[in-house]
Amino acid sequence: MKAISLGALLAVSLTSLSGQAASPGEITTVRLRVFAHAAVDARNLELAKATARTLLASARIGMEWRNCGSVEDTCDERGEPVPVIVLLMPVSKLTREDVSAEVVRSGSAPATTVLVYLPNLVDRVRTVHQSAAGRSQPELAGLQLGDLVGLAIAHEVGHAFGLPHASSGVMKARLAPADLFALRASRLAFTSRDISALSRASAPRVH
Repeated sequence: MKAISLGALLAVSLTSLSGQAASPGEITTVRLRVFAHAAVDARNLELAKATARTLLASARIGMEWRNCGSVEDTCDERGEPVPVIVLLMPVSKLTREDVSAEVVRSGSAPATTVLVYLPNLVDRVRTVHQSAAGRSQPELAGLQLGDLVGLAIAHEVGHAFGLPHASSGVMKARLAPADLFALRASRLAFTSRDISALSRASAPRVH
């Protein structure tokens, strides 16, 4: 993979709130540290935030989102544990351009890294808009990059907690137009099986 400077990507640090009680009804809470360097515009970034929050809430996971990288807030939190780092990449995966996101684990690294490839998501939005369903259904016609970025983050957070792919819901490997319709209509969610598995996982897996 080509080296990419921090200024060319959006970085999200995700950490379980170890030692902090989750709200009633929640399994746990995750802390997202978001660095936006023009990889995603402000409107889509806010949409991604709202989408990720809604999807994670369906799994009873709370979310704390903090925009970082500005002069006012660099989010320099040295000494804080960072079990999962998510990078929104402005490039496609070199070996497989059809991959939208993936979890990278290394025995030598202290953290699990999630890579989300923005060009693939941009292409998916364009394809949906140009499809017959996209031209005839307002929900799909209104699909935005932020919708898919938020979904990708929630999906990969699920993997970070150890969830495999599922036949339906947020953890489905390849979403059909009906799934994207459900996403836009706020009906896409983690399945009951996913929630049951998450209840047995106290924090994102780092190995």
